[in-house]
Amino acid sequence: MNKQQLRKDALNSRKLLSDEVFHSRNNHIVEQAIELIQRTDARTIHLFLPISKNREVDTWPIYKHLIASAQHTLVVSKTHFKKNKLTHHPMKAGDELKESTYGIPEPAHDRTIALSTIDLVLVPLLAFDSNGNRVGYGAGFYDRFLTECRPDVLKVGLAMTPATNELIDTNAFDIPLDLCINHEKIYDFRSGRKL
Repeated sequence: MNKQQLRKDALNSRKLLSDEVFHSRNNHIVEQAIELIQRTDARTIHLFLPISKNREVDTWPIYKHLIASAQHTLVVSKTHFKKNKLTHHPMKAGDELKESTYGIPEPAHDRTIALSTIDLVLVPLLAFDSNGNRVGYGAGFYDRFLTECRPDVLKVGLAMTPATNELIDTNAFDIPLDLCINHEKIYDFRSGRKL
C-alpha cells in the first residue's frame, strides 16, 4: 500500500473512533509516554502539540507534566511552511502558546535551543509498520528535523492506531523510529522486541 493511501486510511480510522475509545487509548498512550520518559536519562524532550481536528494523540498531559518538571527541559516547534522547516523553542511555565493558521499550537516567543541538546523526540505520525517506519502528513518536516539531531537522539512515535500489517515503502530521506507507543504496547524497533 502506498503512503498516500495509508495517510487517507489512517486519518479515516482516527476520525471514526468514538470519543470513549479515543480517550481510553489516549490515556494509555500518555501514561506510557510519561513512564518511558521517567525511565530514560533524557532531560531535554521535544514534544509535538496536537492538531485537534486530525484527532492526533492529545499530548497536553505530557506538556503539563514536563513544564512542571524540574528535571526536564521541554521543547516545542514552530512550523514554517513557506521555508519548509521547523524551529525549536524551549518552554517554561508561563510561556504563551498561540494556534497557527493550520490549527497547530505553537510557542509565542522566539527563543530557540540547540538541537544537539535534545535527548528524546516524541514524533507525530499517521501510521507505522513493524520495522519502525512511519507515515506522516507528507511534508517531511520531522524527517529533516531528525537528521539534524544527534545520532543517539531517542525517536519515539505516538500512534492512535495499531501497526499496519504491510511494510511501508521508504526512501533515503525517511528516518525510522526507535520506539512507538500505541494503546496496545510499546514497540522497540532497535532490538526487534516489544517492551
